Amino acid sequence: MLSAIILDDEVLAQERLKLLLHENNVVVLETFSNAKTALKWLQNHQVDIIFVDIRLPEISGIEFVQQFKQFNIQDTAIIFSTAYDEFAVEAFSLNAKDYLLKPVRASRLKETLQRIPQYEQHTNNEFHFFTIQLKTGWVKIPWQKVIYLQAEDKSVFLLTTDNNRYELSKTLTYWEEQLQNKVIRIHRNTLVMKHMLESLTKTETNSGLRWHAKIANYDILLPISRRQLAHVQQQFCKE
Repeated sequence: MLSAIILDDEVLAQERLKLLLHENNVVVLETFSNAKTALKWLQNHQVDIIFVDIRLPEISGIEFVQQFKQFNIQDTAIIFSTAYDEFAVEAFSLNAKDYLLKPVRASRLKETLQRIPQYEQHTNNEFHFFTIQLKTGWVKIPWQKVIYLQAEDKSVFLLTTDNNRYELSKTLTYWEEQLQNKVIRIHRNTLVMKHMLESLTKTETNSGLRWHAKIANYDILLPISRRQLAHVQQQFCKE
């Protein structure tokens, strides 16, 4: 399942596009009305598609894409969704996948998504969501919204980017096998989502210097075991 964010300062336009994307099995990770806020989020998160309007507060959608391309190394598809047709040439000069005019039609959006190579590559056996049972019912959490998984006693918990904590069934090893290259084990009791790992740092403890993993955008330091240190350093250098 593909992931997307929406950058549009019109709430109704955001909600309509979210609904259409849900119908096409695309998960919307976040919505933004301000380009600078979206750029800050994108510096620490991965996403498959960005839907962006042209007229935005502070900087335009065109300027947003220009700045995004300066630091983005992922194969992220840019799709403009706007009420203005006069910027299409400039948008396509930035290698945009498409230029959709509002109100976006369902059939037109589906055609656009089908032209994105990743849309066909995402198969049913790829991990997309954690499905968790709560007292109020079931909740689905996209893996992109998870910071880390940690084992405590006989339970496994995950922490999300909105600071929610959920208990999971099954073992940490099971989730490591399910998530595969999306995670890295830093300790016998901790798996960190790779896209959330900002840096490795040494900190002073009562028992001496210890290595920790710094989580991007959060004041979180997670201890790295001596057994996992070389592996973590090697993987981190590849990123």
